[in-house]
Amino acid sequence: MKSRIFVGLATAIISGVFLCTATQAQVNNAFWSSIAAGCVADRPDLAAVDGNHGTMSFAANKSGVIKLTCPVTFAVQPAFANILTFGLTFYNDHGFQSNVNHCSIQAAFLRSNLNNVEGGLDIVDLGTTGKAFTGRQVMVSREAPMMDFAASYYWIFVQLSRDAVSATCNPLLVGTFLAASME
Repeated sequence: MKSRIFVGLATAIISGVFLCTATQAQVNNAFWSSIAAGCVADRPDLAAVDGNHGTMSFAANKSGVIKLTCPVTFAVQPAFANILTFGLTFYNDHGFQSNVNHCSIQAAFLRSNLNNVEGGLDIVDLGTTGKAFTGRQVMVSREAPMMDFAASYYWIFVQLSRDAVSATCNPLLVGTFLAASME
């Protein structure tokens, strides 16, 4: 009996590996990640941090904008990497209804030089504006340039927005990641 369960489980795992989507493949190639609770909120008075799951959303009876800074600590990019992307894992049920964004999540992968030559660069952006979601989601950016820690600081900026305390939505950030691809 135990061997049948093991064989069935092994078959399911192997099948899942061969059936993964492009987004799953990129997440599997993540070389840096941070739970939402690892980011710094500019408005902790609006935020609800779930210590059991590492997530961040709006506290009960709160609305507005919470800006999160997620520092990218030194990460070794895989040698096979030809493309760099960043992504978010989140929930935003009922965020976009009747063509109105009641709740949204916007994110940007940013860098700034270590020296005084320039002030920084918005590398790539992504967000939920104008899109309806249900359940746990992963959103991955388009191609971004490879990182150079010898020349720049890097961080991911995330903005959670909720238009009213009465909104039926509450954007919840699970975490953010950087991934590499061979494409």
